[in-house]
Amino acid sequence: MVPPSSPPLDLSPEVAQKFRDSAREHGKHVYARNTERAYRSDWRIFEGWCASMGQTPLPAPVDAIKAFMLDAADGITLGDTHKASTVARYLATISTRHRRGGFPSPWENPEIQEVLSSIVKKKASEGNTRRKKRAFRAADLYQALDAIPADLQGLRDRAVILVGFATGMRRSELVAIDVEHLDRSEWGFAVHVGRSKTDQEGVGRVVGLNSARSEGRCPVRALDAWFRAAEITTGPIFRSLRSLNQPGKDAPRKLVVSQDRLSDDAVAILVKEAVARVGLEPADFAAHSLRSGFVTTADAKGKSVGQISAQTGHKSASTVLGYMQSNVLGPGSAGYGLMD
Repeated sequence: MVPPSSPPLDLSPEVAQKFRDSAREHGKHVYARNTERAYRSDWRIFEGWCASMGQTPLPAPVDAIKAFMLDAADGITLGDTHKASTVARYLATISTRHRRGGFPSPWENPEIQEVLSSIVKKKASEGNTRRKKRAFRAADLYQALDAIPADLQGLRDRAVILVGFATGMRRSELVAIDVEHLDRSEWGFAVHVGRSKTDQEGVGRVVGLNSARSEGRCPVRALDAWFRAAEITTGPIFRSLRSLNQPGKDAPRKLVVSQDRLSDDAVAILVKEAVARVGLEPADFAAHSLRSGFVTTADAKGKSVGQISAQTGHKSASTVLGYMQSNVLGPGSAGYGLMD
């Protein structure tokens, strides 16, 4: 079933410009106050470093960003050494500032990602043990959502994260959804999933994408907003973006939605960028954090293993239990209330 769509607005150039200006002003208030404060602080640090090195901060050369990351990690000229999560937050800030200015996001540059990966590994070898990928908890999820920019890419990333978390789907299943796989109802969408990891015969299953009361946390509203912005009425619901131009100081980056399906690797990248933007450790999260977050949260909400496995497609209760990252303290933990 194709989601309902409206014809494009027929606006005069003057009115259209007023809408763009209004959207830009509203976009300034998207970030939570603490996140915005940290963003400004991180950007001042990078600007100061660029000034001392004779580099342009916006757009910044790839080599300059790589050098800054290494400096932040090892304290070469900055003095203090920083954790990998802090370096990743710096990179997220730099990437966000570039996107706001209409330039390509440095986060997506393979050379920069290679440097970040090397910093994470080096810090781990210095004493930090490698941990199991964290499940997305509600607090982390909402914090990350609040910091996603209100641009075309941000609308897509918000929809991917919310739909991935709310359905508990594998990333391969998530990017395989087409508009034709969706049936709308008063509760949200019924999503028809075809062949998957544990369903090689392609029997399929139906997964629920339920709406939420809070507008900013509702996966259905987020998906509808992405559909409208991307003008998607058929085919893949999540797609890659491409630039129409080579951005410069006087030529902001112009992104358009391609016909290409978003890759499952891209889901992992956008999840890591989202958590890094709010100072969480990217190495602790992956696309799988959405799926395990769904299982963990559903369990905390009192959903049965049968209900959870029907949604996720798990074939055994033991596998579902392996996804649950239970709280060890407070309500929901085994020891809570035993001494009361």
